[in-house]
Amino acid sequence: MIFIQLPGLPPSENHAYFDKVIPVSNKGGVKHIVKRILRPEGSKYKKEIGSYLVQKYPTELKIMQLNVPLGLAILLDMDVLNKGWPKNAKTRYKKNDAANRIKILQDAIASAGGIDDSQLMTTIASKREGMGKEATYIWLWNVDEEGFIARGLVGS
Repeated sequence: MIFIQLPGLPPSENHAYFDKVIPVSNKGGVKHIVKRILRPEGSKYKKEIGSYLVQKYPTELKIMQLNVPLGLAILLDMDVLNKGWPKNAKTRYKKNDAANRIKILQDAIASAGGIDDSQLMTTIASKREGMGKEATYIWLWNVDEEGFIARGLVGS
């Protein structure tokens, strides 16, 4: 299992991608398909994080081998609490999804490791209060060697 720490947070899917509707002609008329396209913010993030990973974690990235099933755990330190709760805010937690931020990160990690993200057999995403400091923590492991959920993540 390897551990990687990244500064900041990945952008949300809404900021990283957009859906482009493409008309396609067929025998019965026109059919529309939807294709996910990287927005400039997503492209910038993927390029910067990929470069950061290759430069700072070249040894760790060697875990990513072609045709090897991988597990990925992501912990996001972010601002999750509404400051005015319970008196001035209706809910305790802000609407910051962890799952909404992992697709672009999966793509960046896979690209930096020279693999396809189809090799990511399990992905676990979690968030916690970052106390004003945003950061991303990543654990990556070989599922064949360490199991579907790595033993180091569950304390066994």
